[in-house]
Amino acid sequence: MTDKTKEELIEELRLLQKQIAEFEGLTIGQVQSEDKLATLKLLSESPNPILRIAKDGKILYSNEAGLELLAHWDATTREITVNKWQSLIKDVFESAKPRIAEEEVKDRIFSIVIVPITGAGYINLYVSDITELKKEEKDLLNGKIIFQELFNNIGSCVVIYGVKDEGKDFVFIDI
Repeated sequence: MTDKTKEELIEELRLLQKQIAEFEGLTIGQVQSEDKLATLKLLSESPNPILRIAKDGKILYSNEAGLELLAHWDATTREITVNKWQSLIKDVFESAKPRIAEEEVKDRIFSIVIVPITGAGYINLYVSDITELKKEEKDLLNGKIIFQELFNNIGSCVVIYGVKDEGKDFVFIDI
C-alpha cells in the first residue's frame, strides 16, 4: 500500500465519483440538476408558504401554499405591488439583515421571516400561520386584565377557611 497525501486521496475519490456517474449515464450536471429538482419538490410540498422575491419586487418563486398570500397582495402581475411590502423588501435589502413581519389575511395571521440573499439579488420569505398563537396571546392578556381589575377593586380579603367534598366546595371567611 502506498502512502498518499490527503489531497491525492480526495482527488481519487472525486475521479471515482465522476466515473460512477458516467457509468450510470449521468453527468455531474445532471446529478446536480436532480438535487435541485428534489429541493424544489421539497419546497413545493411544504404546507407553509415559501416565496422568493427579486430586489425589484418580481416574484421568482412561490409554492402552492403561498398563492393565498400572493392573491391577498394582488400580485397577479407576478410582482409585489403593495406599498408596505415594497418598502419592507427595500429596507431588508439595504440593511442586509433578516426581519420578521406579520400579515393578516382574511381570518388568519401570518408571521413572515424575510431573509435577504443579497449576493443573489433576492429575498426568501418563510411564512408560518400564527393565528392560534395570537388568539392564545389575546386570551392571556384579557385574563391578565380581568385579574388586575379584580385585584384593584376588591374591597376585602377573601380567605378559604375549609374544603368540602374533596375540593368541590369551600367554606369562605370574609375578613
